[in-house]
Amino acid sequence: MIEEELPLHLIQGTIWQSVRDSAREARSYVESAIEINGSDQIEDTSDKRHIVEILGFPPRLALPIYLIVTRFAGLDTVVYIGKTRTGNRFTAGHAVATKLHEQRFGRHEKFVFRCSVTLLWDASCSTDNDRVLIEWMPPAVAEAILDDIESYLIFRLKPEFNIQKKRALLAKNKNVTIHIQHRSNRQSFLHDYITN
Repeated sequence: MIEEELPLHLIQGTIWQSVRDSAREARSYVESAIEINGSDQIEDTSDKRHIVEILGFPPRLALPIYLIVTRFAGLDTVVYIGKTRTGNRFTAGHAVATKLHEQRFGRHEKFVFRCSVTLLWDASCSTDNDRVLIEWMPPAVAEAILDDIESYLIFRLKPEFNIQKKRALLAKNKNVTIHIQHRSNRQSFLHDYITN
């Protein structure tokens, strides 16, 4: 799910979080919520409200997959796909940002689309219970899944500035369907994009 679309020049000031850190914060929040509620069945709206009053809102998702996108005449083009493993991923900027200063991109808007990852266990019998945020996977498994997702997207979309993973599908698990939804820009060509 594309959760955020922000101008490329804002990436240095944006909070980036690893899946490991996000998972640790989410587990801690859930454990505290269960302790406050006295049960793991937190379904009543007043219980949820009470937990938020005490703990604050749940921690943010990691948004570990990112797409660097140019927009010209209303058309988006993915020029780079990457994954974030650490919270300091962009403290020194990004090499692609320098490449986007070339004259041919002068009239293009430049964005970063930050994506959450939700796993769907079995698409043939999909219910809300079949969906799991990547933060709930063991960290080593989550990182392997992220690498496969990055590989799959690079192979299918072939972004100009990715060097590796374009010629062959390097994902370890090749039996994957990726469905991208864009939360805020449903006009984007990526909204409802599905790979097989």
